[in-house]
Amino acid sequence: MKVLLVHNSYRFAGGEDRAVAEDRELLESHGHQTRTYTRSYAELAAVRSLGGRVRLAADVVWSRRTQRELTEVLRAWRPDVAHFHNIFPRISPSAYAACRAVGVAVVQTLHNYRLVCVDGKLLRDARTCELCLTASRYAGVRHSCYRGSFTQSALLTAAIALQEKRGTWRRDVDAYVALTRFGRSVFVRAGLPPDRIFVRGNALRAPPPAPYGGPRSAIFVGRLSAEKGLWPLLEAWRDVPDVPLAVIGDGPLAPALRAAIARDGCHNVHLLGELPHDEVLERIAGSGMLIFPSIWYEGLGYSLLEALASGRPVIASDTGAQAEVVTHGVNGLLVPPGDGHAIAVAVRSLVADPDRAALIAQGARRVFEERYSLSTSYAKLIQIYSAADAIARGAGRTAA
Repeated sequence: MKVLLVHNSYRFAGGEDRAVAEDRELLESHGHQTRTYTRSYAELAAVRSLGGRVRLAADVVWSRRTQRELTEVLRAWRPDVAHFHNIFPRISPSAYAACRAVGVAVVQTLHNYRLVCVDGKLLRDARTCELCLTASRYAGVRHSCYRGSFTQSALLTAAIALQEKRGTWRRDVDAYVALTRFGRSVFVRAGLPPDRIFVRGNALRAPPPAPYGGPRSAIFVGRLSAEKGLWPLLEAWRDVPDVPLAVIGDGPLAPALRAAIARDGCHNVHLLGELPHDEVLERIAGSGMLIFPSIWYEGLGYSLLEALASGRPVIASDTGAQAEVVTHGVNGLLVPPGDGHAIAVAVRSLVADPDRAALIAQGARRVFEERYSLSTSYAKLIQIYSAADAIARGAGRTAA
C-alpha cells in the first residue's frame, strides 16, 4: 500500500508532529510505501506585507498553492490513501479537493477539536467550554478564543463555517480517526457522520517496562501552558515537599513557573526543559508516577501512553480522554480537574501504600498491552484505510 501523509507542522513540535513520524515508521516497518507532504507554521514568519497577510487569510480558506503542489504529487506517485493530520493554517481543505480530483481516498485524524472550537481545546478561562458546540460557533469570535485575537478568531471561524456550508467535512473526507471514544462522541455531537468516525489511538513504540522502584518520585511531561494544569500541579507540590517532581517540557508558562517555584521555595520541583526523547523515556521509567493534570479534554497525550507502557501509575484529571484511558485504582488515580489539593492527596496515598502503587503499576502496563500496543494500533490503521477506500469507492470518489 502507498500512503501519503499530509501535515501542517507546528511552530513548537508536539504530539501531532510526532504522530506523523510514528505512523510513517509504523507503516514502513510493515512494508508499505510512504511519502509526506508538509507545510509549516514557520512560513507565517515570512509574511510581513499587507498583501502577504491578505493572501494568508485567503489560504486559510482555500490554498491554491497546496492544491497545485499536492495535485502534482498525487498524479506522479498515485497513493492508495492520503492520511491528513493537521490542515490549518497553510494546507487548507483545498488538499481534500486535490485528492478527490485524482481519485485518492481521504483519511483525517482528529487530534484536537478545531472543527468544533476555533481554539481547538473546548476550553476558556481555564474551564471547559462547549458554547461553540451547544450554542453558536461564533461564540469563539465573541470571546476572541484563538490566540486572544478577535480578528484571527473571526477569520478562522469564518473559514471553518464556510467549509461546513460547502459540505466539505461530509463530502470530501472518507474516514475520520478519533483518538478516543470520548473524542468521537464530541464530533458526533458536532454533526460529523457517525459511520465515518473510527477510533484509533496514537502509535507508540515502547520498550519493555523496567522494574518498578516504588512511588517516591513523580514526573510531568508536556507543553508548559495553562491548559496542561501546571498551576494546580504546583499548588499540589506545596503540600508534598518530600516527593521530588521533575517537570520536562517547555512553553509560554516556563518563566512564570520558574519565578513561582523560586518565590514559594518549592525546592522539590525541578524544571528540566526540553530533553531528548530517549532521556524522557528513561526518566519516566525511573519515576514513581506520572502526573497528568490537564484541565482540557486532551486528544491522547503521548506522555500518558508512555507512562502506561513503562508500567508507571498515572494521576490524571477526571475529564475527557484521560478519564477514558485511566481507570481509577486499576492503572492510575483520577482527580477533579484543576484541584491541586486532590492531586496532593492522590500522591500521598500512593506514597503511603507502596504495595497498592505496585499493583497499579502492573495494571498500567497491562492496559497498554491490551489497548494501545503497536500491533493493535497498526491493525486499526489498516482497517480504517480499507474502510476509507470502500467508502470512497461507494461514493464514486476513487479512480477506476
